Amino acid sequence: MEKINSLEGGLEQLSKIQLDEGRRQMKIGKGAMNSVELFTQMELYLLLSLAIVVCH
Repeated sequence: MEKINSLEGGLEQLSKIQLDEGRRQMKIGKGAMNSVELFTQMELYLLLSLAIVVCH
């Protein structure tokens, strides 16, 4: 019975570690997405500016 309790405790710790790591990875992913969105907007403005310059 002691081994089972020990295994359950280990699994619970592992579960907490995995959840924490999942949250950390989600935070990193959201930051990356925000960066991509920013660069996409900058690229769009640059292209629009170039189009205006070329057309005039």
